[in-house]
Amino acid sequence: MASLWCPSCGSEYVSSVERCLDCDLVLVETPPADPDGELDDQLDDELDEEPGEVAATGEVTYELHDWSQEGRAMLEQLLAGSEIGRAWSGTTLAVDGTDEARVDELIDEVDTTLSAALDPDAEKTVYEVNEWTMDQLGVLTGALGEAGIPYEFDIEGDLAVLVTDEARVEALLDSLEFGEVDSAFEDGDPDDGLETAEILSDLFVACDRLHNNARDADGILGAVAAADRIEGRSLPFGYEPRVWNGLIERSLRLKSMIEDDAVSDELITQDATELRSLLRQYI
Repeated sequence: MASLWCPSCGSEYVSSVERCLDCDLVLVETPPADPDGELDDQLDDELDEEPGEVAATGEVTYELHDWSQEGRAMLEQLLAGSEIGRAWSGTTLAVDGTDEARVDELIDEVDTTLSAALDPDAEKTVYEVNEWTMDQLGVLTGALGEAGIPYEFDIEGDLAVLVTDEARVEALLDSLEFGEVDSAFEDGDPDDGLETAEILSDLFVACDRLHNNARDADGILGAVAAADRIEGRSLPFGYEPRVWNGLIERSLRLKSMIEDDAVSDELITQDATELRSLLRQYI
């Protein structure tokens, strides 16, 4: 089976894996070639530049090593939505100089969204969105991020914003186009929280087994069964859409790797170990 490589760290993956597990970058078909250390020299030059500085190639580079992975992922989403060409070298972002002004605006939007946590003592407006689909919530949170409106999800999975932002949120909601809420989730499930906890617990146990032995039969069957159960489930109470989507994606990816005979035991163990660490926060 053909291999793919991370353009940043150079790690090799089988073709069924789409993103680097360490750098969260899309994998490429060409292995990084650096026989004379030219790549290291290039990255050193980029890291020496100030954020937003124009390099000799006419590109603008932004060193975002002090950002969280969530912040870089949000920025990537905004860049993609704005159809701005870019390249990531680890945490360093490079764009064409002609896009500098727009990229600066998007970076400010992400900064504003991530730094403006809701004051626990401030009055808030709550919108009941816990039965919305993942796509609908993605549209909403993306729009809130672009508008620089701080928000959070409460324990019931509803969206909370500051009362002072209510008028802006109402106008934003009126301007967005949403699909209909999936009828399968309209009435909700009174046992949703219990069943979700059971699925995540079973998935954690399976990953723990695969962490120790990629060929563990109970671990393989448990991971596949849990992935089948979690796929397509609506957003449970207390989970942000980004987190829940990530859990579903990682569980389905592990299932795909298990079912692919060409994937090595080492990659299965690595993926199971990382998913186990992620699940530990939610069980």
